[in-house]
Amino acid sequence: MITILSTIFSITILELMLSIDNALVNASLAEELPPHLQKKAIYTGIGIGALFRVICLFLAALIIRNPIIKVLGGLYLVYLAYEHFFRNKKEEKNLRKHPHFGRVIGEIAVADLVFSIDNVVGAVGISSHFSYVVFGVLIGIATMLFVTPLMLALLNKFPSLIKTAYGIIAYVGLAILADVFFHIHIHEYVTFILIIVAMLVTMVIDHQRARKGR
Repeated sequence: MITILSTIFSITILELMLSIDNALVNASLAEELPPHLQKKAIYTGIGIGALFRVICLFLAALIIRNPIIKVLGGLYLVYLAYEHFFRNKKEEKNLRKHPHFGRVIGEIAVADLVFSIDNVVGAVGISSHFSYVVFGVLIGIATMLFVTPLMLALLNKFPSLIKTAYGIIAYVGLAILADVFFHIHIHEYVTFILIIVAMLVTMVIDHQRARKGR
């Protein structure tokens, strides 16, 4: 009984940690939209992403054996970060004036798919017991629904978090590629701590700037 509880607890903690960066990505993508469409895009994207996560769950064995899937996911996250930091400023201004709702939903759904692959692989790494993994995946989906709006509120309050978010997106993408090509696995606990520290530092800097601007 203790072993069962400890396994479920470990998978739950893992899913909660992995959901933080996923939620940050979703909130960053939705931030381009007008406020009245942001939550609609988030929940629609998460709904599609939840379907992807269930599919990934049943294809876990195939995903683990096929590194190409993870490579494509890592490259997609790096591309998102590259597009944000190096996109033409005029083009970025136009996109923000006329963001395409369907495009944002698609980006959120694909991002959820990428993170779903890592979440499922991580859960399977803790336990091969299917019911435990299913429980962990459901926890991850539920967490996304509650954490993403919170992240969106933080992004609206602390504007510099947008750049931090895309920096984290690049980091996660590169970490996935490093794991596949060089077998350098960065533990989920390390990633979680880095994300929290980066967010806190950014919020403190933004707060100090706001105080000086008064």
